Amino acid sequence: MTNKLQTPEITAATREELFEIAGFLHNCWKAEYSKILSPDYLDTMSVDKRHKGILSRFDEKSSDFLIMRDANKLIGAAVFGKSFTDGFPDDGEVSAIYIRHDYIGKGYGHTLFTKAETALSEKGFVSFVVDVLSGNTRAISFYKNHGYEIVSERSICLGDKEYPLTVLRKRNGRHDFELAKCTTQWGWVYHHLGIPTNEEKVNETYISQFKFYVSGFITSPFGVEWMRFEKDSPIHALIQTIPHLAFVVKDLDYELANRNFNVITEPNTPSKGVRVAMIEYNGAPIELMEFEGR
Repeated sequence: MTNKLQTPEITAATREELFEIAGFLHNCWKAEYSKILSPDYLDTMSVDKRHKGILSRFDEKSSDFLIMRDANKLIGAAVFGKSFTDGFPDDGEVSAIYIRHDYIGKGYGHTLFTKAETALSEKGFVSFVVDVLSGNTRAISFYKNHGYEIVSERSICLGDKEYPLTVLRKRNGRHDFELAKCTTQWGWVYHHLGIPTNEEKVNETYISQFKFYVSGFITSPFGVEWMRFEKDSPIHALIQTIPHLAFVVKDLDYELANRNFNVITEPNTPSKGVRVAMIEYNGAPIELMEFEGR
């Protein structure tokens, strides 16, 4: 019988779920490190001790907790927040992530880890750091596959023994030479740049239902579109005052439902065969366009 998770249910853990999480992490941790750490040290660990530690982090708001369930069965947990790793006080850190043994290798760890990284991004962290016992080669490979690079090798004292510790780090965000994530990962395609103007342009087209004029797009090799609004235009004020980028997407409803955007103009049909919506991201308006049959 194989365990197959059709739709992972990932939720933020409540305080009441922390004891269950402590037991889960304890069992996973002992299984993972049974061949790396001494039995004497492993015997000093307990669910109560781990529960006390994560309860303190929860109450101090120094860490957040995500859990993954298959139906009601806990199959994964992640602990993340501000870094506890020496030398990286300003980084975000996933300090623990474990998947139930019979679910490993099926993509659930990636899903949970990515969710935790996204939450750290939303908190404003510009770099991520993790540390792992060097003997855990599977974990090191997992982090490397997610873009982390080894930045230092250290040691840690556990019980009465020293163990080598590997520290890995990843920059959160793009390098200067990288293209935007929405095009490289989400599959969006650039369509145009809309620029508000008060100046009357040649060959303007009037969009009566929204009371504004457009020009430039059909002849611009760069997709620059000028937009001149009438005083009583119903278009959102942000769009009337700040230039916007427009992208073609395959499924407008999917993008709006799955990316937690701030929608400022609900999906509508400005012309036959095209649906559009406007979102706001970090103060900038972005237009999403879906063309029928394309």
